[in-house]
Amino acid sequence: MRGLFEKDIRIIKNQKKMMLIFAGMGVLLLLSGVEISFILPYMASVMTSVAISTISYDSMDNGNSFLFTLPVRRKDYATEKYFFVCGFGAVSALIVAIACGILLLVRKSEMTAGVLGVETMICLLIVLLLADLLVPLQIKFGAEKSKIVILATVGILVLGFEIMKNLDQYMQGISSWGRNLWQIISSYKILFGIAGILLVALLTFISWTISCRVLEKQEM
Repeated sequence: MRGLFEKDIRIIKNQKKMMLIFAGMGVLLLLSGVEISFILPYMASVMTSVAISTISYDSMDNGNSFLFTLPVRRKDYATEKYFFVCGFGAVSALIVAIACGILLLVRKSEMTAGVLGVETMICLLIVLLLADLLVPLQIKFGAEKSKIVILATVGILVLGFEIMKNLDQYMQGISSWGRNLWQIISSYKILFGIAGILLVALLTFISWTISCRVLEKQEM
């Protein structure tokens, strides 16, 4: 599996220009005054999509046909992809969060470190959800057919993040039972947080199982 990690790292290194463009875009967003609550999930989603694109590079010029003639099991390939995609996305999210933290100190913003930490944790969950959804799609359909799904998913996740951020405000305009439900959720944040982590872990296992089955059925 170490060789698979090295292969993917080299693929990312060969995309230096694209990475510089994304980095420059992130810097411009930070300096332009765009809300950090948008920058964090957006950049995390973009960088996760970059990591997922390594699956497309593997399939180019019958690359997978050669890859699986080596002592590489298809389950190992799927496992490595989840670790690499989640790891790359998580590291990228943490780097962006650190840059945002430095910017907050310079600007003396009212946003606290606690709020930034919560938003960073949510970004890490977004990275996991993106990997769970897009890795099997990329393996199944390839780069061309899954592009639309990837773009739509990133948009939905960013929109969902904004809705969750302002959910307390939205609840004020709903009926009393909605407000009571939100108060119950707020009172047991830790329990709901643990339940959310367990749910994401279950989704990751299901996604990994699907990816393994798709790979086993593919003819290389």
